[in-house]
Amino acid sequence: MTYPASCRLPAGSPTFDQLFSNVFKSFEPTTQVRPRTGLPINVSESETHYTLVAEVPGVSPEGISLTITQDTLKLEVEKPAPAKLEGHTALLSEHRYGTYARTLNFRDPVDADGSEAKLEHGVLTISVPKVREAQPRKIEIKLG
Repeated sequence: MTYPASCRLPAGSPTFDQLFSNVFKSFEPTTQVRPRTGLPINVSESETHYTLVAEVPGVSPEGISLTITQDTLKLEVEKPAPAKLEGHTALLSEHRYGTYARTLNFRDPVDADGSEAKLEHGVLTISVPKVREAQPRKIEIKLG
């Protein structure tokens, strides 16, 4: 089959098979670490408070710094590097470690003093109540 000139690779270019041969090679050991990304969190809201959930496996409460102001939450997590096994050479290292930080701005003012944080099985759950004025309030209509 002959392809139009616009579809052909330039002379001296690797063939299609050569381009993809490295992709399907058998597993080769590497010590490269994937690029670090931010601290993933889930945020939900009810009429009375915000709830934030962050996965922080392997982090102790001492490795977490949480600051809440009137409308901002700042979360910093220090995840320690995994222990190296004596007499072993790393072939693959995908565990992420280091310092991660997130800053979130709330739509409504929050009550920093009423906030709570709980760390359980590597999951950090933060409850941040809205200030009373920001919460919707049902007003009863009276007759007469």
